[in-house]
Amino acid sequence: MLNSLGRGMASAVLGQGPLNNAVLESFAIHARVMLGFLYEGKRYPDDVVAGDYFDDPNDWVKVRPSIPEALIPVQKRANKEVAHLSYKRLGIADEARLWRFIDIAAAIGSIMAVFLRHVPAERLHPDWLPLPEPESP
Repeated sequence: MLNSLGRGMASAVLGQGPLNNAVLESFAIHARVMLGFLYEGKRYPDDVVAGDYFDDPNDWVKVRPSIPEALIPVQKRANKEVAHLSYKRLGIADEARLWRFIDIAAAIGSIMAVFLRHVPAERLHPDWLPLPEPESP
């Protein structure tokens, strides 16, 4: 879904307006969720994180790549510019509001590929098997 949203937004096929804004929000929230899954620990007992799929959650921490540069601002931007009402968003210049959709989707996709290579196959839903090749942006 993230790749499809990223390609759609990068193509500017939606133009400007409410539909574009809704897809941007969907992309930003989905990217934030994926970063939380891949890099954060549990905030709440029912949170699902990548480490849950390993016998020892540290096994995932050992093999996952560092957060790519393209993803460093994503969590904060999704929080401040999309998910929460914030005075900070008022001072953001138009050029700083641009999202690197393809770069973000590709970076998350490459991290998911690492996850899928290392996670025990029996821990995955059958829909994931056989494991897909990483999607190109």
